[in-house]
Amino acid sequence: MKASEYIVKNMSAILERLEQLEKGYDLSKSEEISIRETIEKFSCRYQEDDELQAICDEFMEYLENRNHNSIT
Repeated sequence: MKASEYIVKNMSAILERLEQLEKGYDLSKSEEISIRETIEKFSCRYQEDDELQAICDEFMEYLENRNHNSIT
């Protein structure tokens, strides 16, 4: 099953929030957890949608790299 328009809108909202981070805004721990849970939920629900899986992987990689860079 392919992801619906609803999923695309949610992913777009997450992207907009992450873009704000690039402008110096901070991401609270609860907000990061919420973003991770949302991405994981979509990834699990639409396992056969290769395009969505690639997007989810990129979001998770971004969050991991962001956390790693903030620690060092």
